[in-house]
Amino acid sequence: MVQQSSVPLCVVYQAAPGLGRSCTFYSSHEEKARGPERTLEINVVSPSFYSRFVHYARADEAFNREFLYTDSKNQTVSVFNAHLLPCLLSSKHDNPATDRACDKMRGWRDGIRWGLLKQLRCPPPGVAYPESIAGVSDLLSGKEVPPRYFSSMDNFIMRRGDDNAVYTRAVTKLFIAQRFFYGLTPLVTGLELIIRLGLLSYALTTILAVRQVRWDIASVGQLIVGLCAIHIWGLLKGG
Repeated sequence: MVQQSSVPLCVVYQAAPGLGRSCTFYSSHEEKARGPERTLEINVVSPSFYSRFVHYARADEAFNREFLYTDSKNQTVSVFNAHLLPCLLSSKHDNPATDRACDKMRGWRDGIRWGLLKQLRCPPPGVAYPESIAGVSDLLSGKEVPPRYFSSMDNFIMRRGDDNAVYTRAVTKLFIAQRFFYGLTPLVTGLELIIRLGLLSYALTTILAVRQVRWDIASVGQLIVGLCAIHIWGLLKGG
């Protein structure tokens, strides 16, 4: 949704090839926003823009590093009338008050998922081609995004309320792959499969040993955990 601004604005968004169609959005001054000088066109030229976007703490930082301050060969998005971007994007950092407001919207499971995502957030993968613009390499290599606050995208998804589990699962997988597996998400999928097989093996072992349970509190607790381990994993993971 176009952020309401004193500047009349028309936003034309084109998804990456094969991932959607062109959409047009207007500010509250629709009848005044039709001129080309007030039209902001955002064209995603590579699907990698989406997976890179979620790494950034702020949306304006994503556009800076994916379009404005990078070599043309490394651009994953193109913007026409880029000077209008501040009219669309908030330049304010997320803050503790925003995080506390979002905390009230989450249950304990969502709290675990979002907390893990926040702690794992890291910079996106390096660019494919060497930067030809002086100083850009230093900018893009920048410091790691601090896990203190949620990103602009995180807060948008939390407020929207739909598909929270889908988002946290997909983004956390990206962050784990980037931090520990050189960006290879199939390795994360393989690790999860190993964990699931291990939990199933533990559950089967627990079932086979049920006749040897001494039926004290500790043994019964261990039995319950063994039988429910795979389900607990599924609840924490979100499906």
